Amino acid sequence: GLAQKGVEKLASKIPGIRVLSPPAGSEMASSITTIGLPLNVTAEDIILRLKDQDGELVVKKLPDYEGGTQIVYNALRLSFHMYNSIGDVHRCLHMLERAILSEMILSEKK
Repeated sequence: GLAQKGVEKLASKIPGIRVLSPPAGSEMASSITTIGLPLNVTAEDIILRLKDQDGELVVKKLPDYEGGTQIVYNALRLSFHMYNSIGDVHRCLHMLERAILSEMILSEKK
């Protein structure tokens, strides 16, 4: 859907962003979009930054080692529902882009 396409656009603009969800329109696609973050940006930092920006946004980190795997995802899940507007999706993606770029700048200064 719209969120998936927005995340794909972010991935084309920001190095290191990975779309971990099945492609929009595929049999496995859903309203949940999972985004892998660049290596120099942690999911925890993005969650803190997004919570500081807007109290209405609920952000969930994709758990590492989920299901007993040895995988560390460093990823976020975006889940939109029927009561979210197109404006909500655009606002979330804009906030996410700003947060990621800000964290990338901070990590370069370290």
